[in-house]
Amino acid sequence: MKCFFDKDGNVLPRYKLGRLVKETPIITSITVPKGMEYHLYFWFQNNKYEFFDAIERLSENYLEVEIFPGIYFGRIKSDGLINKMYGFITGKKYYYVKNENAKDTFKIDSELEDNPTEYYDEKIISLELEYISPQMVEQPENLGGGRCAGCNIYSYFNKIGLLGQIDPCDYYFFSDREVLEASKNEEFFDNLCKRNGCLKAFNDILENGYSENLEIQVQIKVTYKNGKYIAGEGKHRICTMKRFGYDKDIPMIITRVE
Repeated sequence: MKCFFDKDGNVLPRYKLGRLVKETPIITSITVPKGMEYHLYFWFQNNKYEFFDAIERLSENYLEVEIFPGIYFGRIKSDGLINKMYGFITGKKYYYVKNENAKDTFKIDSELEDNPTEYYDEKIISLELEYISPQMVEQPENLGGGRCAGCNIYSYFNKIGLLGQIDPCDYYFFSDREVLEASKNEEFFDNLCKRNGCLKAFNDILENGYSENLEIQVQIKVTYKNGKYIAGEGKHRICTMKRFGYDKDIPMIITRVE
């Protein structure tokens, strides 16, 4: 069995992604040592796909296949006798990924290396009540439920088939975060938003301000990590305040993690 690690359990340099993957804006080239193809995978639209499955789709007749919408995978054939012999001796094979998708990107990862894209341990630094502007919080998503009985804008795009995925591996054109951001300041969608139950909470905030004496279960809760504030509880309130430009500092329970 091929060993990819040294005696201390570290990945040998020749099997590290930094040496195997060379990225440019359009073409990504991948050098794959023998056996390494079973340990590589793609990330696309938050889903994981096996690298070997892409290789299986290639054949002598098809040196390039479309693995994701507008993203093509192909084999680089060795030219010349010396290059072919070198490839045969070393067991290395060469592939490329060409991205002609103007909207989406992909990522190549290795199961041999620690990968923060998929696995991470969150160490809590602090958890306390802080005052920040809702405009500093990332646009919330997953607004299909909650106390406000769902988001009308989310429902609108979902019904016409431009939002979300029927199956986890289906391609989606827009995320709910993207449509909520893109539909701001459009009268039709602002009127849809005003029919949501969360607008009542927003009007109460405009009239009475935002109190830090709310019960713990209805406080806005936000996680701060990687330089971003991400809403957990209170997503509908954050979304409505962001849409209609409320920028006063309000109390939120902030969990800061490494």
